[in-house]
Amino acid sequence: MPWGETELLVELPSEALVDLLDPSEPDLSSLHRDPVLEREPSVVLVDVTFASPSSVGELIGRLPSGTTYAVSWADLESPHSGAELRRAVEEKGAIPVGDVSELRALGERLAGKGEVLLVVPEVSSVLHALDDRSLAEVFFRTLGVPHEALKVQVQRYLLDARGMFLGFSEHRPAVQRPERRYDLVICSPGGFPFDRTFVGSLMVALSASDLAGDGRVLGLVCGCGEGFGSSTALERMVVGSRDGTGDAYSLLAKRFRDERSRVRLFTNAPLPRAIVQDLLGIRQVPKVDDMVHAATRFVGREVRVAVMRRGALGFQQV
Repeated sequence: MPWGETELLVELPSEALVDLLDPSEPDLSSLHRDPVLEREPSVVLVDVTFASPSSVGELIGRLPSGTTYAVSWADLESPHSGAELRRAVEEKGAIPVGDVSELRALGERLAGKGEVLLVVPEVSSVLHALDDRSLAEVFFRTLGVPHEALKVQVQRYLLDARGMFLGFSEHRPAVQRPERRYDLVICSPGGFPFDRTFVGSLMVALSASDLAGDGRVLGLVCGCGEGFGSSTALERMVVGSRDGTGDAYSLLAKRFRDERSRVRLFTNAPLPRAIVQDLLGIRQVPKVDDMVHAATRFVGREVRVAVMRRGALGFQQV
């Protein structure tokens, strides 16, 4: 299982029924090196939540010239994560949005702009798995801008297993989710940069949590080399936010609250127990094998397991 910059081994019982859910290989011939646009935008908003800092320059460099703002939902108002990402954004002349006040200020600047290009990664997360229209509504609701007041084009881009920019996609790939439910779902977002923060890793794991049966185990394998990430998202999850704004963070908090009451959440994230276990209510274990043991205690060694080694890049049954 990818974990940060390395990999961890997982030992499963020989009686276990295992489905390996790895992402399909992207069709590179269908990708475009430049955005496919219907109209020339006056403002570009690019979501760099899961992009590798070393590839952000190429991504931004291929966007239409003009004013470009960059947002990472995993890093908003975090003093400990996203610094390298912000530097990469600034080097290309784009404007990083680092806290809620800057987010609101961006919303005010967008008022009356008309044509906006929203550029987002084609990844599996609670937010990015939404269809283009719903994603745009959530995005601009977070900015405090009425979606109807803008003409928005949504452009998706693909990343490889290292978080490097591959190209822009004109059509979203079809995803076939397994119909069965599992006793244990072990999900790694895919190592760095996908698991560099706990918030980003949770965004990925919770997009696949429906694969775990009621009362079963969802195990999140993440290195979290840059810590928790967004303090805004973390606070919403800790306090159990029930606001009805429908913005990006209330969406994440609601999904987290619903799934925490339905499945048993485990993680091997090397982060302070006082927050992960005591405040968030996620069982913290030192080894991935402990997640396996937790599942077998309830259903025996003939446990049905789904293994997702690169959850952020989607999956198909192998």
